[in-house]
Amino acid sequence: MSAFTKVKLIDRYRACMLGGLVGDCLGAPFECQFKGLVPPNKISAFFDKLDEDGGSKEPFKYTDDTAMARQIALSLIEKRGLETKDVAKRFVDDYTREPWRGYGGAVVAVFDKLKASECSDPFKPASEQFNGTGSYGNGAAMRAHPLGLFCYNKDLEAVIECARSVAKITPAHPDGVNGGILQSVAVYNALKGVSPQEMLTTLIDTAQKIEDGGDEAKVYVKKLQRVKEFLEVPEVDLGQVCAELGNDVSAIKSVPTALFCFLKCALDFQGDE
Repeated sequence: MSAFTKVKLIDRYRACMLGGLVGDCLGAPFECQFKGLVPPNKISAFFDKLDEDGGSKEPFKYTDDTAMARQIALSLIEKRGLETKDVAKRFVDDYTREPWRGYGGAVVAVFDKLKASECSDPFKPASEQFNGTGSYGNGAAMRAHPLGLFCYNKDLEAVIECARSVAKITPAHPDGVNGGILQSVAVYNALKGVSPQEMLTTLIDTAQKIEDGGDEAKVYVKKLQRVKEFLEVPEVDLGQVCAELGNDVSAIKSVPTALFCFLKCALDFQGDE
């Protein structure tokens, strides 16, 4: 029996939500600050500010990532299911209360329209952005984890449809929507305790299913296949990983990178057992 399978299901739920919060707080100071790897001296300078117990003189602040993930979770719990209009309203209300959490200009414009329309059509404002193409940012992926948790007793198709519905409230471009779907599928698989290898296979298969067009148009499939190749290299060059997979705010240049990071750690942990 692996160390993971000994963990109670409720603790996996807690760990996912808390892990998202901690990652958000620790990562926020580096967001959009660097292209490629963060310089080691910048990381050292950040951790030098912590005391010997790992605490900080000032509390860490979470960003819009956690704020929106929290509202999805609250809506799923209180409504006992997915109601996209309620999720959209909660996004708007939470932004109105705390607009300083780090929301991007594009999503604020969506919220303004949603508020003006009283969220009558949760998907319309996002679909009208950027001349009707929609945003391709990683907003849907950053808030995806509650959806993967919610779908624990459902099949993969339900995860995909649930994630697609919530994603379309803000980044309506297919790359933005599909990034949210893949992240939800990854959390869903992690919650069930599948192996890193099985998770990656499922993610590639899911990308094949949800991306339109021929092979050349399947950008996530190509990125995830590259993730597979990187994971097969014993001493992978992280600079090359960043250069090829990306580390900016677009979904296609951040979701595959995030999945690589998780899978690499999971494989290393698996090897240490």
